[in-house]
Amino acid sequence: MLCFYPCELLQEEQVRLVSEKPPLSLDALLWRRGREYEKRFGCMDSTVVRLYRVVDGCGKPVCYAYQDMEANRELRMLEELESSENALQFEDIFPEIKEVEIRGCNELAVCLAGYLRKRGIHVFVTGKYWKELGFPGDENAGERHGRLIIHADGIEPRTGNVYVDMQKSVSVEFECIDKIYEANVSSGRIQDIEGGAEAC
Repeated sequence: MLCFYPCELLQEEQVRLVSEKPPLSLDALLWRRGREYEKRFGCMDSTVVRLYRVVDGCGKPVCYAYQDMEANRELRMLEELESSENALQFEDIFPEIKEVEIRGCNELAVCLAGYLRKRGIHVFVTGKYWKELGFPGDENAGERHGRLIIHADGIEPRTGNVYVDMQKSVSVEFECIDKIYEANVSSGRIQDIEGGAEAC
């Protein structure tokens, strides 16, 4: 699952960590290209840091991207929930939540926002990159009763040390997906298969 890393945080000595492969474009095909890059250029060694350049439509650098392998689990769960006709869904498990606010942007956040909107749940998104990925931003970020807030980039600020920052998975912020999936496994609606489906 692709996460973004700001250009301004990457220290000069860490530039060598950046893959020299062609950059990824910040558009609707970003996630698919990111998965293709991971298959072709990925490394199972967790001590190896691989950042990809991300550029806008004019080729101007926007940020870097890296794989959060742990959060791939939630992507697979979400895809399986969407493809299962009889599965319990967000509104079945969280009937009291009428709105979801997603602060920050990454692949899982975009997929969750799309899933929730299909389910008729009002979604507010704030932070960089949403507009380029087809989601207009919404500054209505006030705390309200019945709103779930998800910090897609995590709550702790990034340190500027890419080795440290990339070890912190955002998986925990998307616990709502785990709860929906677990309810389906417990009720026998979904069989918990290791590996799950392909990411959305």
